[in-house]
Amino acid sequence: MKVSYFLIALCTLCQTYFSAAEQSYSSCNGANQGISGVQTIKLGNDTLEVYCETPRMGKSGWVVIQRRVSAEENFYRNWTTYENGFGDINKNFFIGLKTLNQMTKLKPHELYVYVENFNGKSAFAYYDSFSVGDASSKYKLQVGTYYGTAGNNLKGHNNMMFSTYDRDNDRSTENCAAKFTGAWWYNQCYDSNLNGAYLGNGQFGNKWGDFLYGSGIVWKGFQDFTFSLKTVYMMVRPTS
Repeated sequence: MKVSYFLIALCTLCQTYFSAAEQSYSSCNGANQGISGVQTIKLGNDTLEVYCETPRMGKSGWVVIQRRVSAEENFYRNWTTYENGFGDINKNFFIGLKTLNQMTKLKPHELYVYVENFNGKSAFAYYDSFSVGDASSKYKLQVGTYYGTAGNNLKGHNNMMFSTYDRDNDRSTENCAAKFTGAWWYNQCYDSNLNGAYLGNGQFGNKWGDFLYGSGIVWKGFQDFTFSLKTVYMMVRPTS
């Protein structure tokens, strides 16, 4: 009799444990419990290893989709590489356009962008909705209402298709990705260029046409085209 009660109690405990684990790992919300780190979450019928970030704006559950902290990783990559994602999830990486489409079509998401310069000054840009289209739309970007301190520098990129040096989908007569050593939802050409070259500290040119001018990591409302940023995080979370 005692053995039976023990087995029943053990099975109940196991069922509770696995049910809680399944729920907590359906997203970063609850999986990281306020601590940054790598977790495995569900994405449709698949699983995905992601970096969960600590709460921002009083909200938990942020998934880092892009990070720049050093020059270790080359972000001047081709279309296929950006589709699939690349880099070190603990350092510099881009999660991939296919993954972004999968994430944002399954649930509505919001976006938080953190930018920091080499003087230690930082700012943020928040968008109450964020989605990336599928391959047939060339991964078209859609963002909602802006709030923040960095400037609304995705406004001009809204409804733009993604471009790389080997897939020129921008509205400029030039290839913006090739001209500014990046890959982005370019228009004519950009107000933000977070996948630009990691140039380090210093000033790079004074005007259009100067060597490296505008080729760095740029968020125009925070710091102009002649400087490149030190740190960038792009993070998303489900809104429901």
